[in-house]
Amino acid sequence: MDLSKIQRFLGICTIINFSVYTLDALFLLVFKDFTLSIYDHFFNIPHESYDWMSFIILGIWKALIFVFNLTPYVALRMINK
Repeated sequence: MDLSKIQRFLGICTIINFSVYTLDALFLLVFKDFTLSIYDHFFNIPHESYDWMSFIILGIWKALIFVFNLTPYVALRMINK
């Protein structure tokens, strides 16, 4: 597999991951009561911890997207130039 295919793969992965991340963040903001009831039902999470937990999950997810998708994509773009 050549570098251009890997670069294209990582670019598509980055777009897909950021799209799903954005949809999830919007869902957590717009349907807060609904997601809170689901989390409370399955995981018995107190209502006071919901905002903090959502913030931490989204932050870790975004960091993983940067580390495993965006950074290698940018590095390959710099190598191919």
